Amino acid sequence: MKADDTAGQARKGLFDSVTGKAKEMFGAISGNSSLTSEGQLQQRQAQDRKEANSTQSLADAQADEAAQDLAQARNEGAQRRTGAERQAAGRTSEVRAEQQTERQQAEQQQRQETSAGQAGEQFHADAQVRAAAAERVDKEASATRYAEQAAGKHERVEADADHAEAQSVQARREAEKLTRKEGLE
Repeated sequence: MKADDTAGQARKGLFDSVTGKAKEMFGAISGNSSLTSEGQLQQRQAQDRKEANSTQSLADAQADEAAQDLAQARNEGAQRRTGAERQAAGRTSEVRAEQQTERQQAEQQQRQETSAGQAGEQFHADAQVRAAAAERVDKEASATRYAEQAAGKHERVEADADHAEAQSVQARREAEKLTRKEGLE
């Protein structure tokens, strides 16, 4: 509801309340029970309008707050996702650089051992290459788990934001239903 509309509704409610009270008093003084009843009804309608306006204002404020919370949650989720992607990319680059270094070292050691013709050292080099490959696989798995966890957190933040937005829509619908019920639109 707009501020001008809210102020207009408040003025109309105050006018109806004062008018209703005047009718009630004049009806009581003049002995006109119909006028007294009409005044009381007009006062009740003014009170109902006031309550509906309050409910609508509260719903509008909650909707605005939920929209702000949603925007903030989406922004935080995007920032976290970007951070997680950067960390995952950085870790992947580190792992690749380590793999390349280990591969070069293993190849160099293998060349040295091959030229020396020592079978035992060759076995040792092969073991080192296998160990380096296993370590690489472990690091890649760790980087993948970290990226998956970050994506999961992002999905939960978005789900929370969607839930807040749904609550906001529900509150607005309830306020509109009350407004229609009271004939204020």
